[in-house]
Amino acid sequence: VQNLDINTATSDFGGTLQDGKLYITSSRNDNRKKYGWNEEPFLDIYEYTVAEDGTYQGEELLEGDINTKYHEGIVSFTPDGKTMYFSRESFFENIYEKDSLSNTKYSVLHLFKATKDSDGFSEVEALSINSPNYSIKNPSVSADGSMIYFASDMPGGYGKFDIYKATLDANGNVGIPENLGQKVNTEGQEMFPYISSDNTLYFSSTGHLGLGGMDVFHTKEIDGKMAPIRNAGTPINSNGDDFAFRMNEETGEGFVSSNREGGKGSDDIYAIKKLQPLCDVLITGTVVDEKTGDVLAGATTSLADANGNILATKTTNAEGVVEYIVECETDTELQVTMEGYESNKVSVDGTNEEEVAVSVALTPIEEIVTPVEVVLNPIYFEFDKSNITAKAAFELDNLVQVMNKYPDMVIEATSHTDFRGSDSYNQGLSERRAQTTRQYIISKGIDASRISASGKGETEPAVDCNPCSKEQHQLNRRSQFLIVKQ
Repeated sequence: VQNLDINTATSDFGGTLQDGKLYITSSRNDNRKKYGWNEEPFLDIYEYTVAEDGTYQGEELLEGDINTKYHEGIVSFTPDGKTMYFSRESFFENIYEKDSLSNTKYSVLHLFKATKDSDGFSEVEALSINSPNYSIKNPSVSADGSMIYFASDMPGGYGKFDIYKATLDANGNVGIPENLGQKVNTEGQEMFPYISSDNTLYFSSTGHLGLGGMDVFHTKEIDGKMAPIRNAGTPINSNGDDFAFRMNEETGEGFVSSNREGGKGSDDIYAIKKLQPLCDVLITGTVVDEKTGDVLAGATTSLADANGNILATKTTNAEGVVEYIVECETDTELQVTMEGYESNKVSVDGTNEEEVAVSVALTPIEEIVTPVEVVLNPIYFEFDKSNITAKAAFELDNLVQVMNKYPDMVIEATSHTDFRGSDSYNQGLSERRAQTTRQYIISKGIDASRISASGKGETEPAVDCNPCSKEQHQLNRRSQFLIVKQ
């Protein structure tokens, strides 16, 4: 991250490259009236020529009909560079003013587009989605020109400013704005969206967990849903406000604006260079019926981290497929549940591969019922503890499914310990574990009369060993579910 030489003592931000030009927003124009909020001149759009040595030369106010006596904001271009979208301050009469001698006006920010010709950018036109009742600002056009992203405080959002997107047709007509939802937007402010060439969405926020002030975050839309929000981290973010992020995904170079300590003005533009590529892995899971091989649509899947914490939950599509994005070298577990089937899960080892495909087979629930017991995957307890872990609950939910399917079934839950500890202590521990197991089943809506519990201590080991290995001890710490009544 490097402070640009073109920064001044006033506010400079933005940084958009197009056709050999750098476009920024700045309040350096002393010929403009000063803005009362910060006593700096109103903002204008400037352009520089990118020299052969990579420096920015020839500062000029953007020619054409773009700059006015009021604020103009950061810009974005269509892929061919012929149409520029930008923010501009717009003023309206305050119709609620009761004093006829007053000439009070209020301002909002609106989006405009302009067409490039030999004299610069002209034919300025306001977008149809503008309204005198709210602001729309910070445009970013997608790499294929089919979508425009922006920030707005229009009604129906989740916070002060939210990120929206809308379609763009070949004639530049804008579709109905769509809020990106609560995963992206918070009760705080989300602004300065930027959609990169690989469809990574960068934006700045005060509502997500950050380093201080406004931070840069990023996410990606997968299968119609937004991936987990990630903080861009240092040195992109600081304890100040960091915003107006731009990144060329091919070169790894871009810009970020910040009012961090050590700058030249209130806001400065910093050149950034990605030294280590952002490493994401796309996990594609397919859920099938173990008996028939048919894909299972509508199965509930959850992705858990190495500690069992649920990162996200999705439902398989019509092809039985679900997709998640995680950071490289992150171990995860894909858990799958579906009514009428035994729950199952598969471990997904962390990798640097771009995509990992896994398959999860679900067994019809009746397959785990034998004449004498309901056979679940092992339900292990932590050493010297009786609480139900997340992994244990995942398995016990299968028993709940069985008991719901067979309403006359009565179960005895037995709990066993390893050999560590005295006989009397282990007997008490197993009793506590059995009762905890029973209470979990009851909490899921099963009548208490249908399940009893007993502790067996160390009297019925699965492995009779002395001494025992760690694995053998774990095998002995188990639960069984005997069928008392079919």
